[in-house]
Amino acid sequence: EYPYLSYNGRLVMLLNGDQSRIRLVDYNGNEIGARIIYGRLCTVISFSDGSDIGAAGFLDGTYYFADQKGAIINSGRAPSGCVVKGVAVSDRGLYAAVHYGDDASDSLRIIDTASGKYSEARLKSVHPVKTSMCVTDDGMTAFMDLDAITGFSPSGGAAFEIRIPPKRYGFSTIRRCGNVYSATYTKTNGEARFCLFRKDGTVIIERDYPTESFMESSFRDGLVFLRGSDSLYCYRIHQPASL
Repeated sequence: EYPYLSYNGRLVMLLNGDQSRIRLVDYNGNEIGARIIYGRLCTVISFSDGSDIGAAGFLDGTYYFADQKGAIINSGRAPSGCVVKGVAVSDRGLYAAVHYGDDASDSLRIIDTASGKYSEARLKSVHPVKTSMCVTDDGMTAFMDLDAITGFSPSGGAAFEIRIPPKRYGFSTIRRCGNVYSATYTKTNGEARFCLFRKDGTVIIERDYPTESFMESSFRDGLVFLRGSDSLYCYRIHQPASL
């Protein structure tokens, strides 16, 4: 079994060797909540930023969201023939997002976990590999497409779109701190790119790093920390009260 830990380690997801079963345990190794979730070939496991809510998706279209006690707060299935390509859950687990599709089209499902109701949006590009997304407790979802970062409202409508130089398939990140987001990815020419923007889509800063082949971002205590393939970078963020 391969362990995946939440932010504080309160929820551990143990994926078995054939990737068809995940055991939910606490940091002492005791099974908790639903204990086991099943699917055919796990494609993605992720956790909320700063809390202990986990998510998993499978090749057969099934997906699950579990709280820190291992209780399933929402689950479902993508349309027949679709693969779950990405999952995200908000800090308090109020909203979740599922990126699913096949080799012809991709869609995004935004879920109110308490009611089970959801809205859906068709994405512009087909993603053969995982891409980044971030969902908040009010249902706003930021999604990194191949040539744009799009913000979706809880109803599935596009709230904003930030055009970006085309990205290469593969590693990318979107993180949020208050009303500010950071996004990092690798462009098709091999350079890493960093974008900092507000929740309304206003871009604060964009920067390319020609010597970095990838870039990962994270927020802590008013700082945005970037880890590249060659160097580390850190920027301080000042957010006026009006933002």
